[in-house]
Amino acid sequence: MDWRHYASLALRVLAGIGGGFACTVALASASARLLVQLIGLAGHEAVLIACMLGFVIYLGLMLWAFVEPRLWRLCLLLLLGIASDLALQFGPPASLPITGAG
Repeated sequence: MDWRHYASLALRVLAGIGGGFACTVALASASARLLVQLIGLAGHEAVLIACMLGFVIYLGLMLWAFVEPRLWRLCLLLLLGIASDLALQFGPPASLPITGAG
């Protein structure tokens, strides 16, 4: 085995752990925001659902980091996941659902 194999493995570990975590945080944040804006779920319930979903997303990304044959596809998916949250944060504000006055 040459050094390129070890470098590829190290990049996969880095992308799986660091990039997977960043992508998971971004997707959990985006899904919580969408649950509140589109469905009208209460904020604390949306955060709880998004956090539970985050565990499954992170596990899937970690496993996929070592199964995917192309490293560039892995990095592209992770960057697209992070960009989805950035688009929701810095994009035009969506109107919040109207809740009953109490």
